[in-house]
Order: sequence, then structure tokens, then C-alpha cells
Amino acid sequence: MVHASPAGKPKLDSGWNIQQPRRLHRRVWMVMVVLFLCFVGLFARLWFLQVVHGEDYLAQAQHNRMRKVPLPAPRGLILDRNGKVLATSKASHSVAVVPAALPSAKSESAQRGKVLSSLAFLLDVTTKDIQDKLDDAHDRGANSYDPVRIALNVPLATIVHIEENKSRLGPAILITNDLQRNYPQGSLAAHVMGHVGLVTQDDLKRNRAALQEETSTYRLGFDDKIGKNGIERYYDNILRGVDGSALYEVDAHSRPIRRMGEVAEKPGATLQLSIDSKLQAAAEKALANSGHTGAAVAIDPRTGEVLVLASYPTYNPNVFTLPRKQFNLAYRELANNKKHPFIDRAVGSRFPPGSTFKMVTAAAALQKGVVTPNTTFDCIGGMRLGRFFGCWGVHGNENLVGALKDSCDVYFYNAALRLGDSESTGPTYLAQIARQFGLGSDTGIDLPGESAGLIPDPAWRKRINADRPDMAHWYPGNTLNMAIGQGDVLATPLQMANVTATVANGGT
Repeated sequence: MVHASPAGKPKLDSGWNIQQPRRLHRRVWMVMVVLFLCFVGLFARLWFLQVVHGEDYLAQAQHNRMRKVPLPAPRGLILDRNGKVLATSKASHSVAVVPAALPSAKSESAQRGKVLSSLAFLLDVTTKDIQDKLDDAHDRGANSYDPVRIALNVPLATIVHIEENKSRLGPAILITNDLQRNYPQGSLAAHVMGHVGLVTQDDLKRNRAALQEETSTYRLGFDDKIGKNGIERYYDNILRGVDGSALYEVDAHSRPIRRMGEVAEKPGATLQLSIDSKLQAAAEKALANSGHTGAAVAIDPRTGEVLVLASYPTYNPNVFTLPRKQFNLAYRELANNKKHPFIDRAVGSRFPPGSTFKMVTAAAALQKGVVTPNTTFDCIGGMRLGRFFGCWGVHGNENLVGALKDSCDVYFYNAALRLGDSESTGPTYLAQIARQFGLGSDTGIDLPGESAGLIPDPAWRKRINADRPDMAHWYPGNTLNMAIGQGDVLATPLQMANVTATVANGGT
């Protein structure tokens, strides 16, 4: 601003002109700082979106227009020795949920609840059932973009209803093709076959440990099905194939527009057993007609092949592929059966072998030379050794062949006593021969859960009764009980069939 001075010369207003540049300079700096902070914030946001969560958003973008549909690999066939199919796979439908595609924001929680409740209604389950399966899959390692199967082997009528309501359910609900294990012969050889089921967290932990120890090369996924017992479990690594996948481009309603490509599945290997299904069926029928629990085993003594491995009562492994409610009813009935049909009595249970053990006692006595086939003992219905040890009958004078034919207890009492009257001779030698027959240890059959049985001897008795001296001594009466397969002797039917096959083939 200019003023006129008394002399007529212009004069500057120094107060105004000095403050103006300072204020302008300060404002410019403030604007620059604000712009700098904005750029820093924008850069930080871009870094957060593209670096920190870049993969997540990329996956979500891809998921919004692509769908990866699993192509399950057929599990290998299981055949009997004559080629009869004992286990195969059949096509079915499953319902899966993609957690990332469900409404997730707080404002959409009501919509999420409607989707899950509608699906629960169509599947005849509860919303909690669905959420529990989603949570369980997450615990087993599923990510939010993995389809989680929440219902298996879904009836076609239910699939149609879900498809009819697809627009209301949204893109999170998928119908997938699946393969269910099927056992065409029903309960035949059920304990041999076993069944297939979804992996558990324990299964995944064991698999991770096996990968670290390099005892396995197959990595299990959260949604894999594996053999749970029987042949299905023992040979799971060769029966289980490798799943494939197909990639589809989809529209906003998750409807496929075109197929983008696929990775083909690899079927599992076919497995042929030594079991003869006709003989197996005859053995199971005989066991059922007896009305008693038990087992039957048949071995070809020339080759060692197991032809029959039957356990009664049995069950139908197809139970494990039934829809949820039917499965619950059928499984509860089996689990509550007092005869325990899930127990494999042929391989996994051990019993006192009784008179079948007399072949071992005879072999020990012959091997040591304390009897010959013509050696005789007089059976008067029992013998006294401290107390009276009875026989089931009165057989009179018996040689070895007659004693085996008549199953005379008294003959084998005497034969066992002739092996030696001290702990280090008689019972110890009898135990040694029994173990040479394979008793007291696994046979090595290719089935899980085999019991080793038990062959007692004086050293074993001292070991298990170390804190009870009064029970640690081996008495002659213990030898008599052992001689006829009683007392502490325990064996599986498979082991005793193996003993019989050894006698039949001359010692192999």
C-alpha cells in the first residue's frame, strides 16, 4: 500500500510488506506437508494392499471369476483271488461350501445366517452342523477359498432342490461330483476289507511326521479320504489315487461360462487278495448259524496264502457311506451291539488256544526225544499233581496218535512233565518250541491291528510279578495248563491256523 509523504514522495507501509511473505511462506510449507502426508498415506495403503495382502486379494479376484472344481480319483479296486470285486467306487453328489464366498461383513451377518439356515433346511441338518464342519475343516488346514464338503452322498432329490434355490443361496454353495467307496458283497470279509473315512487332525499330524521322517511321500489334504482299517488302511498308499481338478470361468451367479483347463485324476491301483470269496461266505455262514461269536481261518499249507479270514458277528462297511441320519442310526445300533461286531476276532483278538496247542506240546516232546509216536500213557480221567488235573474223558491207554485224535489231556500232561521238572528245562523248552511255530509274535500278515498273543515261561512270570514274590514262582501245575493251551497261553485263530499249516506241510 502506498501513502503520500509531505514532500510528495511515495512511502511504503513497512508493517504490512514485511509480514506478507512470511505468512505466504508458512502456508506453502503447510500445504507441502499435507501433500507429503497424503502421499505417504497413499503409498502405505498401496503397499498394504499390494504387498501385505496382495496374494489374498489376487486370489479373491481370481475366485470371483474362476472356480476350481475337484475331480476325485477313483480308489483302486479290491478283488478276491478269482477276480470277484470286493470293493469299488461309485459316483455320488456332495454339497460343499466356499467360506470366502459367504457374506462376511458385519452388515451382511444376517444374510450369511439366511444362506446357512436355508441350506441347513434343504439338507435336513442344523446351521450348527454346517458351521461345525466349516470350523473342523479350518482346523484341518483348509483355507477360506477351499470348497468344504458338508454333506456326502446327497440324494438326487435334495440336489435338485438346492439347484432350484441357487440364486437365493448364492455362489458360496457348490454341488460337486464325488466318489463313494462301495462294497458290492456287503458284509462279506468286512474285517478284512475295512472302510474309508475323512482324515482327522491326528491323521494329518501323523502324515506330517512321516513326511519329515521321509517314510512317506504323499501329502494328505484336509478333505482327503483314507483307509481307516483293514486292507483299506494297510494298502491305502497304493489304493488311493491322485485327485485332479477342472478350472471354470463363471459369471456373477457362479454359473460356468467355459472350461479353462484341467489336471486329470490318476486312479488308484487294483489290489488282488488271496481270499476266496466262496470259501469266505461258507465260513461266515457257518459262524452265523452257530449263534456264537468266533472266527474261522483257512490257510493253503503249500503257499501260506490265507483263503479265509472270517470273524463273527460282522457288519456291512457300506454303513460308512450312508447319508448322515441313516449312518447315525445304523452306527449306533452296531456300536451298542453287546457282541461287538467291529472286533476282528481272527487277527486282533487273542484267546487260550486250548487243545489246538497240543500239536505244539507233541512237537516239543518228539523233538526232545522224551516220547515217540508209540509211547503210551494211561488216562483214568485225570491226574493228580498237588491237586487233581482232570481230562474231559476217560481214554485208557493212549499212544501219541490216539491222544491227538481223542484230544486226551492226560497224555500231554505227562509229555510236558517229561520235558523236564525244573523251570529252566520243561516249561522253558516248551515255550521255545511254541515260539518257533510263530506263537507269541505277529505273523506279519498285511493287516493292521494284529495281536501278538502270549507264550508264558518262568522268566516272563518272574518279570510281571516282580513286586509280588508269591506269584513269581512257576509251578508244575503251570506246565500242565500250558501243555493243553490253557493258563496264560494266548493266541489268535490266525496263529493257530499257521501252526496247523506248519504241521501239514512238514515244518515250513
